[in-house]
Amino acid sequence: MSEKMYTAEELRDRVRGAVEHRAMWMGLIYLEGKKVGYDAEEIIRAAITRMGEIQGGMVKEQLENPDDVRQFRAGFMNPVTSSVFAIDIKNEEQNDLKVEFNYCALVEGWKKLGVDQETMELLCDMAMDGDRAIARTMGYGFELGDTIAQNCPVCKIRFSKEK
Repeated sequence: MSEKMYTAEELRDRVRGAVEHRAMWMGLIYLEGKKVGYDAEEIIRAAITRMGEIQGGMVKEQLENPDDVRQFRAGFMNPVTSSVFAIDIKNEEQNDLKVEFNYCALVEGWKKLGVDQETMELLCDMAMDGDRAIARTMGYGFELGDTIAQNCPVCKIRFSKEK
């Protein structure tokens, strides 16, 4: 039996579904932990930060020149990831990368849980601890501007390398 080949759109939608599922797990862990009195935010932030460090290390190992943010973008924001989050590159130079995410599957997952706006923004900030840790592991600065979780049309993210 041969495996079904997926179109680019079908693959994007399947990955979006997996990210939504992950977001729902994260949201439920936070809500259930909070309900029984755990500091769920501290635990989730620590776990996501650690995962970001691991992922950042893996990306860094694969790059010929980790100091070149353009190489990081090519490795970290591969075509599937770019499609899943509908990423637009706004600026890409050796020391500076500005991107906008036009879609967030995590937010879609949290919406399906029915979380309130304040909780959605908190979950988003916790999730971004992974990206912050990736940037730190790479030796980059990280700036998070507007986010879809804040009801903005896009998420604005910047990775930068000091000269």
